[in-house]
Amino acid sequence: MEIALKAVVQDSDVTDGTTNGFNGKPLGDIEEYEARNTEETAERLIDGKKVSAADLAEFERSMRDNAGDKVFSQSLLTRLGPEDTIRLSDVLADRQQEGGASGAQSTRLMGGLANTVATATQVPGSMADAGPGSAKYQAWINSGDGAFYKKFTDGLKESGAKNFDSETNPLYGYRPFVEMMTHADVPFDDQFLNKLGDDMIAAEKDNSAIFQQWGGNHREGRADALDSLLGVMSRNPDASTAFFNPDVANGQAHLDYLIGNEDGAREWPQQHVAAGPRVITTDDPLSRHGLGLALEAGATGNEPGTPLGTKRGSCCPRSAGPTGRWSPSSASTNRLPTAPPSPPWPPTPHGPSRPEPSAVTSPRSPERLSPLAPIPRARSPKDRCAAWTA
Repeated sequence: MEIALKAVVQDSDVTDGTTNGFNGKPLGDIEEYEARNTEETAERLIDGKKVSAADLAEFERSMRDNAGDKVFSQSLLTRLGPEDTIRLSDVLADRQQEGGASGAQSTRLMGGLANTVATATQVPGSMADAGPGSAKYQAWINSGDGAFYKKFTDGLKESGAKNFDSETNPLYGYRPFVEMMTHADVPFDDQFLNKLGDDMIAAEKDNSAIFQQWGGNHREGRADALDSLLGVMSRNPDASTAFFNPDVANGQAHLDYLIGNEDGAREWPQQHVAAGPRVITTDDPLSRHGLGLALEAGATGNEPGTPLGTKRGSCCPRSAGPTGRWSPSSASTNRLPTAPPSPPWPPTPHGPSRPEPSAVTSPRSPERLSPLAPIPRARSPKDRCAAWTA
């Protein structure tokens, strides 16, 4: 509100013969003013310019308070566009590595940006009843809301496959974008997730190296962004079900590509690290991890780790946050028991050995439940529900 009031009383035209006049060209909504102010701060971050602590705090507040506001979210993403959304995700991921107060704030900012994307890309109806090709979907895509969605997803398809670094040290846009998505508390829409998954598979078929890890210079999440996306998808069981359903859209093609053994099936990415004149190639320790989570969610209709036999909604794994999902603010009171790492991972640029996938914490965001980590197993269904909801 304060931002909007300042903008309204600011003279919008100093050449109109008036002195200190009101803004004669105000924007239509308070959310528009906040989105404009937020975008200006984002652009300074992207350009590497100095941003004051006060501006960063306002940036954080604006995205937090507007997490579920579609007008704000679409306005901000329209101003940024997919490419600068990716660049901002990359900047925040780098700042996160600094640790301390700055790193913690960057983690929260990534969560705010992720929630903004999730809110802006909501599609009415599901893949099952109003998927692409249906009359309902077609009517919506021709609306203003649908026009934003199409423009943003089309731009993301192009920018996600773009290399933002050198040929010898590539950084494709999907990597920081999906890493940003892992920080969301607002659930992503099943249609958006399916569209993004389709586009990422198409990008990999065009460029088989797009999700390979080359060297250790980039720390923006996992190089295999497609598997990371499947981990994000597992938080929306309806999206996982539709993605692998042979009777829905490209469901059978997804199964054939991701778990098939025939010609045309995915060759799961490996890691490549230069060691003098040699290049050492190893398997990704987290290979197929997101796939396993998504398959579990799709098969059971519940988020991974929900006790077998639990009816949908009767035991909510991530019910700590205000949106009914896990949130950083509730981590201290809802931390789950951890399984001991065995064996430890080798040292990485993050510092000490990384926790095994069974650990609750992540080197990128210690206070969050890592979206890449499987849910630890409680001793009994009763204990499991108590662990989730305590």
